[in-house]
Amino acid sequence: MGHAAGDALLQAISRSLANGLRSSDLVARWGGEEFIVLVASSDLEKLRGLGERCRQLVANTLCTVGNQIIEVTASVGGDAIQPADDLLTLMERVDARLYESKRRGRNRVTIDYSAGQSTNS
Repeated sequence: MGHAAGDALLQAISRSLANGLRSSDLVARWGGEEFIVLVASSDLEKLRGLGERCRQLVANTLCTVGNQIIEVTASVGGDAIQPADDLLTLMERVDARLYESKRRGRNRVTIDYSAGQSTNS
C-alpha cells in the first residue's frame, strides 16, 4: 500500500497508544513498526494487563487510506528492569518476549515473571 499508507497507520497507532494509556506512560516508536512503552510499575501482573491494553488499542485502531480500511494486530513483549540491567540487557529480554509472542501465533502478550518462565495471553 506504499510508504504514505504505512506512515498514516504508524501515526494512528501512536495516537491510539498515547491517548489510551496513562499520562505518566511514555510511548515512542522504537524502529520500523515497533513501539516501546515505558511505565513505572513493580507489579508484573499489572504490566501484563497494560500489555494487553496496548494490544487491544492497536487492534482497535482503524486507519483509512483512500477507500480501504487497514486493520492490524500487535505482538507484545515485556519485562521489568532488574538491578543489574542497562538499556541493552532489558531490551534484549523484552525483544525475546516479543518474538515469543510472534512465535506462539502473534496478536498476544508475553511478560516474563521470573527467569525461564513467562506467561502468554
